[in-house]
Amino acid sequence: MAVFTELSDEDRQSITAAYGLKSLLSVVGIADGDSETTYLFRAREGEFIVTLFENGAQPLDLERAFETMEALHRKGVPCPKPLRTVEGRATCRAAGRLVAVVSSYRAPHPRLQARQNAEAWVVRWLKSILSSNERQSAQQRIFQLGQFMARWPKRMSFSLARK
Repeated sequence: MAVFTELSDEDRQSITAAYGLKSLLSVVGIADGDSETTYLFRAREGEFIVTLFENGAQPLDLERAFETMEALHRKGVPCPKPLRTVEGRATCRAAGRLVAVVSSYRAPHPRLQARQNAEAWVVRWLKSILSSNERQSAQQRIFQLGQFMARWPKRMSFSLARK
């Protein structure tokens, strides 16, 4: 990802219209990488990564890639969501290049992810207790959960606030 192709105002308007973005707030070139031109488009609808393909990518190849990403996204895999044009295509053209757009994806903070994983584990544990037919087994599980929760502040506490 880098900026090899500059976008004119008409190019930016063409891309936002093609993808149905109503109000473009800002455009920032992303100067990392080495083979494609990449921008961050901020719009009222959210943040999007816009890629202009410099290497002659074919629309059919990108269509297949989008179908794979859409399937992953539907299955809950944490990944960017491909954005389709208002006509349902994976790509459009601007500045003489093939263009593809995906949602901006930010991975959760590792500590937040750890807490979410722990919370999901507790929920699964509670569901197993509720589905248990054996009273003694359920009581043992509740006791173990109580012990785990007593240690919760020491093991899982953190603050996302900046100091």
